[in-house]
Amino acid sequence: MIYNKHAHTLITAGCVVRPMPSVPNIVDGITLDDTHAIVTGAGTGIGRCIARTFASAGADVSVLDIVEQPRNESESTAEVIEQNGGTAQFVEVDLTNAHSVEDAISNAEAAFGPVEILVNNAGVNHLGSVTEVDIDEWDETVSVNLRGAFLTARFSVESLVETEGCIVNIASGAGLHGSPGYAAYGPSKAGLINLTRQLARDYSSDGVRVNAVAPGVIDAGMAGQELEDPDTIAYKEENTLLTYFGDAQDVANAVTFLASDTASFVTGETLVVDGGWDA
Repeated sequence: MIYNKHAHTLITAGCVVRPMPSVPNIVDGITLDDTHAIVTGAGTGIGRCIARTFASAGADVSVLDIVEQPRNESESTAEVIEQNGGTAQFVEVDLTNAHSVEDAISNAEAAFGPVEILVNNAGVNHLGSVTEVDIDEWDETVSVNLRGAFLTARFSVESLVETEGCIVNIASGAGLHGSPGYAAYGPSKAGLINLTRQLARDYSSDGVRVNAVAPGVIDAGMAGQELEDPDTIAYKEENTLLTYFGDAQDVANAVTFLASDTASFVTGETLVVDGGWDA
C-alpha cells in the first residue's frame, strides 16, 4: 500500500484507507519579484502548478501551451493566477514548429519584457516498446519533449544572457534508467538531461544557469493517468522507497528553488524528485 498525496489518501489496489497531509508551497522565503517566467505546457498538471507557484512568488508568468483552456480545466491557468492577484498571460505555441516557438517567445516578451526564467515542462508520452510504439508517435514524443526544449532555449537565450537568467528543464526518472514501455519517452528525457548539461556548459560564462528536475511517480498530468491501473500502481509502489507518491507541488517546489537566487551556485545538475526510486 502507498499514499497518494495528490488525493490525500492511502491507496492499495485502488482502495482508500486514510488521509495524508498536503505538500506546503515553497514560496515562503523565496521571491521571484519583477521576473518574467515562461512555462511551457502550463495549461494543466505539473506545468500549471509551476506557473501558479511562480506567480505566488511574485513572477510575471507567460503560460505557453497549445490551447488556452484544456477540456479538463474550468478556468485557464492565466485566469486562475489573475484571480488570485498575480500577473499572467496566455501565449499559444506549437512546440513542434520552429516559427511558432519563435513567435511565442517574441509575443511573451513584448508584454512582459525579456525572459529571465524559462521552464521547459511541456511533454507527451506514447507508451510501448520499440516494436509497439508507432513511428509517428515516437517522432512526436522526441519533437515535443526534446526538440521543443531546444527551440525555446534557442529563441530565448539572447534574453537569458541579457538578464543572466536561468532554464529549468522538466526531465524524468525515465531519462535516468530504463522503464518498461518507455522506448519513446525515456530517450527523449535522457536527451533533455544531456541538453541541460550542454546548455550549462555553453552559457555559464554568460551568467546563465541551466538545471533539470527529474520527477518520479507524480499524481498529476500524464503520470497521474497511469495511476488508474492497479498493476501500474503495484509496480510503481514497489520501486518508490517513500510510502506515498508525489504530487505536482513537489515538482513545483524543486523548480522554484532552482529558478531562485537560493540556487545561485547550482548549474548543470539534475535534481531527482522521485521518492527514492533512483536510490
